Amino acid sequence: MYKNSYGGGGQGQFGGGGSSDIRLLSGEYDDFESLKSRIIVAAGAGGSDSKDQGGPGGSLKGYNSTQNKGKGGTQTFGSIGIENGKFGKGCGENRTIGLEQYHLGTSGGGSGYFGGGTSDDYGSGGGSCYI
Repeated sequence: MYKNSYGGGGQGQFGGGGSSDIRLLSGEYDDFESLKSRIIVAAGAGGSDSKDQGGPGGSLKGYNSTQNKGKGGTQTFGSIGIENGKFGKGCGENRTIGLEQYHLGTSGGGSGYFGGGTSDDYGSGGGSCYI
């Protein structure tokens, strides 16, 4: 897993919520084969930012941020934005410069079956659930 991230929630200035799931195969959270074996996923919400609130974790589709800048993940792909959600992970990451880690000026997307995306200085979308 990544520093300052839990359950696939996206990193950033304001982190996204991690998801919870039940899997048929054990392994590290972001192991692709283990992610593919998920049978139930409860999604996490997107992180908020100064201009916008993050979207809640959804049902089949994650919800968008309040101002619809950060998009929710779906059943077939992560949302598209300045940074895109991915399979099992919300958007957002930290950058390492020298020995220090820095948050990007974005919020982290919510994790889920597919994660939520973000738009610069706005809230991120929530992840999608799966049964």
